[in-house]
Formats: sequence, structure tokens, C-alpha cells
Amino acid sequence: MKKREVCWLITTRCNQKCAYCHGFRNIPELSLEENKEVLMKLIRAGVNYITFSGGEALLYPNIIELLKIAKQNGVKSKLITNGSIIANNEKMREAINYLDTITLSLDTINDDINEQMGRGKNHFAEIKKVLDILNGKNIRIKINTVVTKLNIDYIEELGEFLNSNYKINEWRIFRFAPLRELAKENEEKFEITDEQFESTKEIFQKNYKNIGKVNYRDNDDMESKYNLVTANGNIVRTINKKDVVIGNALNQGVNEIVKIMNEDYNRNYLKDKIKVLVSYDNDNILNRLVNTINNIDYAEVVATAKNSEETFNKIMDKRPDMVFSKFDINVIKKSEEKLEQNAPVFNLIENDIGLKDFQNAMRVSGNKINALVREPFEERVEGILKDYKEYIYK
Repeated sequence: MKKREVCWLITTRCNQKCAYCHGFRNIPELSLEENKEVLMKLIRAGVNYITFSGGEALLYPNIIELLKIAKQNGVKSKLITNGSIIANNEKMREAINYLDTITLSLDTINDDINEQMGRGKNHFAEIKKVLDILNGKNIRIKINTVVTKLNIDYIEELGEFLNSNYKINEWRIFRFAPLRELAKENEEKFEITDEQFESTKEIFQKNYKNIGKVNYRDNDDMESKYNLVTANGNIVRTINKKDVVIGNALNQGVNEIVKIMNEDYNRNYLKDKIKVLVSYDNDNILNRLVNTINNIDYAEVVATAKNSEETFNKIMDKRPDMVFSKFDINVIKKSEEKLEQNAPVFNLIENDIGLKDFQNAMRVSGNKINALVREPFEERVEGILKDYKEYIYK
């Protein structure tokens, strides 16, 4: 049977504050019934491996029920967890019974460094407790380690600890990647050079007899490895450090999900399609903009709106790359506050804003305002999208 895998980021809630985290934030969760529907659609679409992650996946209510359903349907389930809930909540340890693999996040055995990185001073003790709980159970154990400027000198002692005390199936060492969110904000604090990362290869290649496999992942390996399913059901791929929503597992049918999860479709879609939202309260102008964009083979209109509230809601739901709209500083600011680096860039229609007001808006909002759209709209829109495509996919 062909392996078809997704990584399901079922919640963005987390009980740790890792300053190097590149997980998504502030995405609303689906209800249990909605997530049951998502799960069954994924299974019918041929998904037979699911990695449950977050945030901290064990913070999602009824996660154990979803794990049970996955197991009953022959799905191989993996949980990525920081370990604290399993260490401190005996009831939640039931989740282990439905897992094939558990991946624990551990970057160092040094308590002070763990605290500086945001995991908390007790993190190592909690992971050790989980490893002791897992001892003798029929479950694969993996360790994820993120190499940053703070812990790079402590990687070897971590390897020695794991090798001396436990049977670990795989130790995966990731180079810090400023993909999104907090990781992007704290890039300077954690970023390491190519030379620093290369210098750690001797550690990765040591013969650890109790660690089945030692893997290391550079920045290029952090993108497009899986179809990601986010907490609101969106199916996302990442390329060139940009997240692209290619579908929604709750709202789309099984056949459509099968299509969009196909690797060739993913690759072509990501390279060729710029996702655009068009917002305007005049139907004539709205339709002209929509028709122009949809006639460009590397762009598509994913939603339209006619007022500020609808525009913001569609931005949160559809996650467009670009917005063509009237000037509304509140929508722009709210989008940036909620989505941060993943907020769309805005193109403002000249009918509603003069050049001086546009220049002032640029000063207020920075690089989230991209261009002023003048008549003839068709020619201007095509030029804006062409420039954007060349910039993003250069």
C-alpha cells in the first residue's frame, strides 16, 4: 500500500513558550464532530499515516477519541509532543495505547538553556519521566532536537544521555529555521551559520548503539515534506518559506482532497498560483478585477468581499497572498496582528485613495501595502502580479 501521510496541526494552543517555534498561531479550532469528519475524509482519501501535532496536540479536547478512530481504521498514528502533559497527567497517558510512534521534543539536558529557549526549567525532568513511562512499551520513540545558537554546544552531551539510558529509534536534529511566527521574530537570537551546522556532523555520525538512526535536517528539509492540515481544516504546503493554502479538508469532497494532495499537483500549484482576494463594493469594478486575475495562468481569485468585515473574515479563512481592495487601515493592521509574517500584501485601488494618502498609508503600514492600482485596472493588475510572482518564486 502506498504511504500517504499528513501532519495534522490540530490545535495552535501550547503550554510552553519556545521562542524559536515556527508553528502556526491563533488559528481557530474545529469542533470534535468537525474533526471527526476531517479525519474520515482523510482516511477515505487514502491517508494511512497521520502525525498529530500542534501547538501541543494533547491540549485539544477529545484528542484520544480521534486517535481511537484512526487506529480502528488502520491509520498509523504518530504524536509530536513536548511531553509535559504525559508526564503530569496520568489520565492522558491513555493516548499512548493508540500510537505507533511518539516524538518527544528535547533540545538539551541543561535546565538553564531549556529555560532560555522557552521550554521551562523542568522540561528535561519531564521528558526523562516520559521516557521511563514508555520503557518496555511497543511504541517507536523519536527525539526531535532543534539546533540553535543557545544549545549548539550541548548537543553531544544530549546524545550521550540518550544513548546511555534509553532505546531510541531515531534522533532527528533540525537546524533552526525562521519559517514563520516566533521563529521569524527571534531569528537573530537563534540563527546559526552554515559552518556551525556543518561542524556538528561529527556528532550526528557517531555510532550510538542504542539510537537506531541519527538524522539531521537543514532548512531546505523543513519545507514541503508533508501536506499540513491546520486547526481550521486548511491543507497547507510550504515552499520558499511561504505557506500556501491549497484546500480545506472539512469543506472539500474526498475526490478533491485526493487531487490536491497529489505531489505533482502540489508542486505545480505552488509554483504557478498566487492566491488573491478581491474586495470592492462596486460590482462593475469588482468583476473587472476578478476577470483580469482569473485570466492570468499563475494567479486565481480565492474569494471576493464587499465590506471591511467580510474582507477581514475572508483573509482569515482563505489566507490569500495578495488583496486588491479599498483602503482600510484597520483591516490591514488586524490582518498583520493576527497573521504576522503570513499576512497578505495589499494593493489599494486609486478610486478611493489619492497619492498623498497612499504615501501616508505606506508609512503607517510598512511593506504590507504593495501598490496603488490605477486605470486601466487590467494592465496595472497584471503588472503587479507579474512582479510579485518574480519576487516570490525567483
